Amino acid sequence: MKNIIEITKHKCSQNPMVKELSELYNSKWNSCQENILNQVECALPFLIAPTNEYYNSDKRIMIIGQETNRWGGEMYGKYEIQTPENLMNLNDIFVNIDSGYKSPFWNFINDLQKLISDIKIVVNNIVKMGKKHGRGCDDNINNLTLQHFNILSEEIKILKPDILIFLTGPYYDTRIKAALGEMKVEPVVQSVFPSINEREFAKITFINDELPTAYRCYHPGYLRRSANTENYKKIIVNLIKNHFQ
Repeated sequence: MKNIIEITKHKCSQNPMVKELSELYNSKWNSCQENILNQVECALPFLIAPTNEYYNSDKRIMIIGQETNRWGGEMYGKYEIQTPENLMNLNDIFVNIDSGYKSPFWNFINDLQKLISDIKIVVNNIVKMGKKHGRGCDDNINNLTLQHFNILSEEIKILKPDILIFLTGPYYDTRIKAALGEMKVEPVVQSVFPSINEREFAKITFINDELPTAYRCYHPGYLRRSANTENYKKIIVNLIKNHFQ
């Protein structure tokens, strides 16, 4: 948990991407409050604050996880400070300064960033608003989000990643489709571990050709339990490096 004063006084980078995202979030904030936050018990939305390094890079990746759960708990009950700006400040402190939690998900991302140091990563979630308590996706909350705060495709347009990497596992394919539209899922042709099938690791091609190249694999929590973390890091790094050659 972060200190409220620290969050409200913090100022994330003010590059053009941050400003565009702030405009996007503010344009939909009233609808989010009226139709979601005031109607169901849920976490606050995960709002992105890209660094200046990401903005200035010509090689960018968006890594998309499942959902946050309990995100923004510092602001629960404090409606006057539940604003896009403060949630972006919290994101900047948590992701860009503190590098997330000590967890399989964040360890995986931080390790990837070290392995591809010249390529900058921004982190997102396919489910923008998780549960206030407990784990997993609440379909009621997610359906309300898709109706009233469906911003993922616009975030991608603003953040301009060259590649999307979904660390979501195959069970979230329906949620990816709901957020970003029709898509084709197929095996990845790669040489590192050629026996891996599309359920384990897949290439996703969206009907919307404005969306970038995308891949989907298991969540790092599952990878750690199955002792496959290092194998998947090698696959992802290989695909990324080949993409930018």
